[in-house]
Amino acid sequence: MKLICALFILALFSWHSIAGLPVIYPNRITIAELQLSPEKYNGKNIDVIGILSVHEDEVFLCESMDVCLSWSPFRLQIDLASIKKSTLGSYQTYDTCPVIIIAEFFNEPSHQSYAIGQLRSDLMQVELSISRVDYQSFNPNCKAWNDFIEGFSVRYGDKKHENIKRSIEGMRTRTR
Repeated sequence: MKLICALFILALFSWHSIAGLPVIYPNRITIAELQLSPEKYNGKNIDVIGILSVHEDEVFLCESMDVCLSWSPFRLQIDLASIKKSTLGSYQTYDTCPVIIIAEFFNEPSHQSYAIGQLRSDLMQVELSISRVDYQSFNPNCKAWNDFIEGFSVRYGDKKHENIKRSIEGMRTRTR
């Protein structure tokens, strides 16, 4: 009985100390993991981070900007209707931006494109995934980030930098 009580107290102590840690993308799947075993994730809701590439009526989530500009297989096709709905039609502002997309993965690449599979969902979420306050100096073409920064400048003035840092920290620890 003493052993059972000791184990219970140890388990409770361990859970309490783990529960205080920030969760960093607990459900995130990398594009490389999808490439290795797409059937494992087929039909499941996943979180994926990458660069969004919008070109005419095709939208892709790529492992890197180089992948977006090539025929590399390390990209996912994004269902146009799903992303239009989730961004209220402003999906083009995310072109060239690092984003996290939460949606259902389907291992059925389009015959017209070279991709691992497709992300689609009526409840798709698309959000920026940026880790540096000075991101604009690396990529001035991400309109969603530029609009985000402009909004902070108007709202917070001199305290904009601290509030941007807090928002970026929120991006890091975001969970579903």
